Amino acid sequence: MKGNEDKNIEHYVQRAIKETPLESPPHDFTAKVMANVLATDKSKATIYKPLISKKGWLLVFAIIATLGYFIVSGSSQNQAKVWSFGPGMKNFIHTFGDVPLFQFSRITTTVIVLATIMIFIQITWLINHLNKRFEK
Repeated sequence: MKGNEDKNIEHYVQRAIKETPLESPPHDFTAKVMANVLATDKSKATIYKPLISKKGWLLVFAIIATLGYFIVSGSSQNQAKVWSFGPGMKNFIHTFGDVPLFQFSRITTTVIVLATIMIFIQITWLINHLNKRFEK
């Protein structure tokens, strides 16, 4: 029964296609489409807005650099006095002032700093390169 219905539908579709005249576009169809494409308002086009602005990236970089400085340099007792917020905090900071969290050699520190700088340079270069490439 299903096969009979399918044959009826196919017969109906074939008859409808034969009876329908072939439509052709007007002679100036392409010109009209191109005129509409060129007339579209460029302000409606998608404008790239970064999620994090340049000021935001500078703030993130400053925070990371500050944290990196404190981790690498360690804290001395003089710095502990500056950062103390009360007698309990003062003793807590002194315990970390005596034992540095990380100890890196000078070469390791230099390599890490230079690698970080090179990564940031590479990121900015890639962003500029890709922006120029996709503007064309």
